[in-house]
Amino acid sequence: MNRMTLTAVAALVMFSLPLAQAAEEHQHAKAGTPAAAPADMNAEMMEKMQDNMLKMHDLMHRIHDAKTPQERETLKQEHMNAMKMHMKMMQGMMGSMKDGMKKDDAKGGMTGH
Repeated sequence: MNRMTLTAVAALVMFSLPLAQAAEEHQHAKAGTPAAAPADMNAEMMEKMQDNMLKMHDLMHRIHDAKTPQERETLKQEHMNAMKMHMKMMQGMMGSMKDGMKKDDAKGGMTGH
């Protein structure tokens, strides 16, 4: 699989993750259980992630419009770094969600069923 296809697939996966999280939060709200992470921290993190997604989207356009192979490679590297940063943010968010679930569980709350 070439590098451009891999990048496109990774971007597609990242675009779908916020939708999956929104569906999960909707299920929690529907079931009457609180969301795992504090709302303000979650909103702040989501805003940072959205900004990063917009940056990656812009980089993809710049990659496609690049005039030289060297410019294209530099932009690809910048895009890869942005993707890595995005993955770290997602890991941090997932960690805080897991911590919130553990706290709910310790209080006698639901265990994610």
